[in-house]
Amino acid sequence: MNAGDRVKTVFILGAGASKPAGVPLMADFLSTATTLWRTGQVEGVGESFSAVFRAISALQNVHSKADLDIHNLEAVFTAFEMAEALGKFPGLDASEIGGLARAMRTVITATIEQTLLLPMGAGPGEPGPPPPYNEFATLIKSLRSDASPKHDVAVITFNYDMALDYTFFANRTPIDYGLGEAAAQNALPVLKLHGSLNWGKCENNCGIVPWTLPQHLSNRTWPASPRPQTFRLAIGSRLSEFRCPACSGSVDGPYLVPPTWSKFGSYARLCLANGHNRV
Repeated sequence: MNAGDRVKTVFILGAGASKPAGVPLMADFLSTATTLWRTGQVEGVGESFSAVFRAISALQNVHSKADLDIHNLEAVFTAFEMAEALGKFPGLDASEIGGLARAMRTVITATIEQTLLLPMGAGPGEPGPPPPYNEFATLIKSLRSDASPKHDVAVITFNYDMALDYTFFANRTPIDYGLGEAAAQNALPVLKLHGSLNWGKCENNCGIVPWTLPQHLSNRTWPASPRPQTFRLAIGSRLSEFRCPACSGSVDGPYLVPPTWSKFGSYARLCLANGHNRV
């Protein structure tokens, strides 16, 4: 290695990275969602939860004849995607089938926003990063700034949640999603291959656009007294408030790529709808 050369380092994060922050794993996700729904913690989106769990109940009829884990988010989301592609689903009519995937995205969004808790701390100001992401951000900062030789770092994550994004926001580290959004010259590439709760698809075909945390939280006033112990970051459920920076049009989201058997259509939109995409 020559003097002045930089090391290229890529971190890849899976679902387990956000488990300590409260976000359930795929095998536990639907169970957690059920509990939230039955205890009245998902106000305003109960119809989506009802549609998803009604469809899961219908899958009970084929469970004994198929290798299908109806308790696993990935398996159920796969079944919903196939149902929309084929136009058939046991016990449901065509009008119900057409909204299954959207209902599942709503359930995913609400469940993550209810379970990801940002610690407020004792003093005034914004919440801190959730565990264990602060240590991860510290490591990346050290690699980029203090190591010899310095590292060019990128992060690839398969998670929808905002734990990683918020950690970099709290550490004042600008990030670049690779979606063509305006980003600082030294922004850290954060490539979310399954989409994100803060991404939406522009109604005027500008591509996939992110509602960045600096935009979303720019006018946020944090509670001082009485001060809660935790804060829930509701951004995906509020995407209807966001407008495309390029055309001021509405965005449809959150844009979540299902962790399923076929990602071609979703990935095509994610990678090709915008000429600057790098994922």
